[in-house]
Amino acid sequence: MSRAPSPSTDGAVLEVEGLTKHFRGVTAVEKVSLYAAAGEILGLIGPNGAGKTTLLNLITGFQQQDAGRVRLKGEDVTKLRAHAIARKGLTRTFQAPYTFEDETVLENVARALYPHARPSVLSQLRSGRHLGKASQDIRDRAEALVAEVGLPPGLATERASELPYGHRKLLTVAMALAADPAVLCLDEPAAGLSAAEKEKVFAMVQSLRARGVAILIVEHDMSLIMRLCDRIVVLDHGSRIAEGTPEQVRNDPAVLAAYLGGSHGAPAA
Repeated sequence: MSRAPSPSTDGAVLEVEGLTKHFRGVTAVEKVSLYAAAGEILGLIGPNGAGKTTLLNLITGFQQQDAGRVRLKGEDVTKLRAHAIARKGLTRTFQAPYTFEDETVLENVARALYPHARPSVLSQLRSGRHLGKASQDIRDRAEALVAEVGLPPGLATERASELPYGHRKLLTVAMALAADPAVLCLDEPAAGLSAAEKEKVFAMVQSLRARGVAILIVEHDMSLIMRLCDRIVVLDHGSRIAEGTPEQVRNDPAVLAAYLGGSHGAPAA
């Protein structure tokens, strides 16, 4: 069994302690604690309705908790709004790829890099010609992020609305990375993707680990999770029921019972 309390959080960049959330008397998340260290990939899994996305919303400030706290690099960020938490280095993606549909890939990333930049500066990115220094600096940083998440460079001037679904999801990761996060939360990054696109997600997450970013990933693709993660936390009915390595979680009786009693099969290799 792997349901012991989390080990020491010494060196953690993200510390979550006792987060709790109720909706009209129903407990969505109950006293959940977890941590992630720099360069660690932490999986968050559980059957449908287990509270995974609600927990991400609480951690990243998109919903307010009823109890508990969140610390980022030792600083308590529990009461901050989402945009303030993001500026401090805790960013996220969503299940659906939210982008500026009528703007190009580079413009989307540039908006995330420089949210207060003048429209005239951002619009110069479409042609790439006669760029001023400010525009060129933005372009260089945006292109680097596009390359980092594995998007083909030829897509840089394509409108977001014209991208295939998988590429739009990678674009949202590039936008989340614009804040140079210490912690990146990914909410089902592989959902709806082909096998080849999932391999791009795998490679991208591994590259982020190499540069020291802590990754908290929610995903239903158990094969991807088991290959990718250093540790896994399992939720069921809003509570943490297991934590450990992929092998420990795969064989935990409580995890098997939660999955076999729900709509998903048991976690597999």
